[in-house]
Amino acid sequence: MSLLAGFAGMVIALGSLPLSMLVVALIVGPAVLLMPATGLISLFLLMSTVIAGCMQYFLRIEQSHWLPALLLIAMFVRLPVDAFRHSARNPGLGGLSGLGLVLLVFGTLVIGSALVNLSPPMQVLVGLKQYVFPLALIATIVFAGAKWGYWLRVWRMVPWLMLLQLPLCLYQYIFVEKGSAASFGALGIAWDRVVGSFGGNPEGGGSSGALAMFLCFGLVATLALRRGGYISGRLTWAACVAALASVFLAEVKVVAVFLPLALLVYYRRHVMRSVGSFLLWSLSSLLFVVALLVAYQVLHYSDKGSRSIDLAATFSYSTRAEKDITMYNRQTGEMSRLGALVTWGQENVGAGKMVETLIGYGPAASKSFSSLFGQGAEARKHPFQLQVSTASALLWDVGLLGTGCFALLFAFGFVQAVRLANRLADSAPLQSGLMDMAAVAIALTSVGLIYDASSLFVAPVQMLSSWAIGLVALVAAFARQAPDSAAAAVSAGAFRSAKA
Repeated sequence: MSLLAGFAGMVIALGSLPLSMLVVALIVGPAVLLMPATGLISLFLLMSTVIAGCMQYFLRIEQSHWLPALLLIAMFVRLPVDAFRHSARNPGLGGLSGLGLVLLVFGTLVIGSALVNLSPPMQVLVGLKQYVFPLALIATIVFAGAKWGYWLRVWRMVPWLMLLQLPLCLYQYIFVEKGSAASFGALGIAWDRVVGSFGGNPEGGGSSGALAMFLCFGLVATLALRRGGYISGRLTWAACVAALASVFLAEVKVVAVFLPLALLVYYRRHVMRSVGSFLLWSLSSLLFVVALLVAYQVLHYSDKGSRSIDLAATFSYSTRAEKDITMYNRQTGEMSRLGALVTWGQENVGAGKMVETLIGYGPAASKSFSSLFGQGAEARKHPFQLQVSTASALLWDVGLLGTGCFALLFAFGFVQAVRLANRLADSAPLQSGLMDMAAVAIALTSVGLIYDASSLFVAPVQMLSSWAIGLVALVAAFARQAPDSAAAAVSAGAFRSAKA
């Protein structure tokens, strides 16, 4: 065993990703394939939200972002067995749901685009990691056969994950951002270095947007758990304070959209009940935004080095940059979000490239850089980044058909989650609560489609959206199979076992 460990260490030290993946797969693969599906799901959740990101940020192991992908590959390998067991447990549940059909069509479009464009093998592998591997989590959730109490325990992990972020964000704010922010100037990106456990590079920034999205989701999930009486008031207060403090330390302005949206989706029945309730939500959202901007001014924009940085000036610059569809940063290659979409339209629809407009240039063709293959086949033809947002990356990689299918997946999942939450609110409170959380997660990641490209590249965001869509498919099957009285009994039993 010691010889095997030494050999593995030498191979990984060479820095070759394919060899490292092969060694890890040979050593860990058999154990992963034999573990229960619920154990594999739990391991993936921890790997995505804590382990891989900390290895990347603190240990400087850049390729650790492939670890969640390796677990997804393991899920794919064992899908036939899990599907067979699922069908044996549920002989009366057959056929392909609407959500399953959309997933199948999207996966087919991704593979079809790669074949039509004769994409290089390593580029295809990275493209599968972005687009296809996360589908394995959705299928595994449906086929796992987990008891409902397991999903409640997963839900109850969220407050503890939020508590974990605060000490990490404090360290990153005090020792990483404060130590280097002065060199970035008024329009720098030093605060992107506060990423919690979500990964990145201390010198070049990281997944602060993914951290903010998870914290907003987690805050609402914690409130929902407390509302049902399944966590203590002390844990609720601690987790919510930790989440807000981490948001203030990370400086992600899109939180001004994320948190009000998450609260609106969860409390939609109360907010939409009357004009007064809607006005109260609007006023609360406005007060939060003001408090957020004041905190950012104090923590991030005042007295940096020898200069005082003005938040209003930075906001004004960002707004102008987003409106200018022709501008791009020559140092980073970044374009405005709108500019990236307009550029795609001009170079494809406007140029009459019908095939590329419909199915794109192949998965990962727009990728700016990959340690496996360098730049994507289409990205190397342009001086600016093509993957400014998830939407622009989808358009370049899989065209209008793939982008439309991806958007339909999120829209279908959100609508079905809301319907199931409303339908099961009285008869199956656990399943209804899970659907409320799924609706919040899908709403947040949907906003992220036009905000950045984290839905494709950042494992925690991929996990959040796939987890939500998988639960929607699972609860939809449950709702078709179980009458209301049985649903109530199953839900109550799950709650009692989780409480014990």
